[in-house]
Amino acid sequence: MGTLSTILVVAATNRLSSLDPALLRPGRFDRVLQLQLPDAAARLEILHVHARRTHIANAEQVLPRMADATAGFSGAELANLVNEAAIAAVRGGRDEASPDDEP
Repeated sequence: MGTLSTILVVAATNRLSSLDPALLRPGRFDRVLQLQLPDAAARLEILHVHARRTHIANAEQVLPRMADATAGFSGAELANLVNEAAIAAVRGGRDEASPDDEP
């Protein structure tokens, strides 16, 4: 066995408290980074990224309202929200999603 200093191992969990303490000892997974959910400004940016692929009626007015109304949402949940609205619009025979299409 040898030592390789150029290898970085990254792991992720949603339940840090359920990990065996031996995994968190120095030399193993000894650094813990906790990421927070996005704030309103970050949620708006995330919504803008996902809305680029979706036609949303009055997007400049709708997206800020969605960002304000989605406190506690992750980036993946915001992406799903936009996707579900687009699916609802298509099912309704419309070319653009609207606030009425929000799940």
